[in-house]
Amino acid sequence: MFKLKERISVFDIEEDLIKLAQVEIEETKGYLYRLIAERAEDSTISALSKTLHKLAANYKVTSSRVILNVPRYKVTVKNLKLPSVNHAEIENMVKLQASKQLPFAPDKIISGYRIKGRDDKGYSDIILALAHRDAIEKMLKPFDVAGIGVDRLALNSEAISLWYVARQREEEKGESLCLADIGKKVLDMHIIKDGDLLFTRSVNFISADDMEIRMAEELKKTLFTYKKNLSGPDVTKLVLTGRRSVIKKEAPALKGLLGIPTVFIDLLKQCPKREKVDLPDESMLDIESFTSVLSLGFNHSGLKTNLIPQEVRQRRVTKVLKENLVMSVILLLCVILGIAGIATKNFIDKKRYLTLINQGIMKAKPEVNKLIKIKRITYIIKKQLRFEGSSIDILKELYSRIPSQITLSIFDCEDGRLCLLRGMSQSLSDVFKFISILEESEYFENVKVRYATKRVIGNKEITDFEIICDLTQG
Repeated sequence: MFKLKERISVFDIEEDLIKLAQVEIEETKGYLYRLIAERAEDSTISALSKTLHKLAANYKVTSSRVILNVPRYKVTVKNLKLPSVNHAEIENMVKLQASKQLPFAPDKIISGYRIKGRDDKGYSDIILALAHRDAIEKMLKPFDVAGIGVDRLALNSEAISLWYVARQREEEKGESLCLADIGKKVLDMHIIKDGDLLFTRSVNFISADDMEIRMAEELKKTLFTYKKNLSGPDVTKLVLTGRRSVIKKEAPALKGLLGIPTVFIDLLKQCPKREKVDLPDESMLDIESFTSVLSLGFNHSGLKTNLIPQEVRQRRVTKVLKENLVMSVILLLCVILGIAGIATKNFIDKKRYLTLINQGIMKAKPEVNKLIKIKRITYIIKKQLRFEGSSIDILKELYSRIPSQITLSIFDCEDGRLCLLRGMSQSLSDVFKFISILEESEYFENVKVRYATKRVIGNKEITDFEIICDLTQG
């Protein structure tokens, strides 16, 4: 049976190094089928776009959904409590809060958020990601030049917390832990509890040696800042992930240093893979972390934060709509051409059938004309029977029913159907009594007063009236 597969391409760029993870989603399960690390000539937009174009051509990137990782150190992350549980209201509040959190004009700030939870008092806890527009546009520029449309600009902190919760054992639930993703020169630290991202911090070191010297200090600083600012639950475990050299270098030194259990998890070993999968060589895995691209690829459906500017999203939606419209027009033309082909194929047979029908009509035409003449004569006779012979009966009926208080001056029938009665009465009530009398008659229907006005002659008041009605059709 044919199964529809969706492909996700996740990019991460660190200076001149481009990382690409491609995950194939089959039904609800994901499989890694490619993990690439390729260096550009340098870190300029021109060089990066050239390498991206090559990757897109070689690995069919443009036919997949594309996600770009936003490094944690390039964004400001805030935990907020907002007085609403309505999505539209929260979105408006987020825009207002964004301009308060950074010293930039509102149009220079790009924001994205994730709702962590809601309470019974009508408040929502959210994690807000903020970045300067210039930084976001700079990240997207190489992809625009390479002709790659980015669908989501995602925060790796969100994906990493989703990844850990998905693999968390039952006995680990309820505990707070610090998940440290260790790269070549970048240390991302995320404090999470049951999938809730409580706090996140990132440090970009000068060099790998500088990182090795200061890592323990920065981890301690993160735990201290978390407790000081948020007063959250105590961290009970340190989970290390990222480059594999951590197991030999940093992990032994960190064990016991913070006073909490320390473990290393290799995300690449844990994720499901296709039988044939492209992977970087061991030397690259030793010095670089692929946690961000892997966690984003396998947890893309749970992502909420998107830092792509709104106007860029709208342009892409418009582009998709135009493409769909063009495709619809093409399909419609194909249908029309198909119908035209079928019609052409049957045209000769239809013409022959029409000729036979016309011959039958011409043969029956004299008989039809006779029937039409008979119908007209019948109609004239019926009309005469209805109206011509009944005029005296109508007048007799009318004058037999006119009250003594009513004087008629005009009685006119238009088109043998509409009647007009005009006259005078001693009072307005007499007019309405006359209307009731007419309605009771079998000759009149739809009786209405067109007007009834009072005037005085001498010392006597009279009412002029005009009544219209229809003759009943017998």
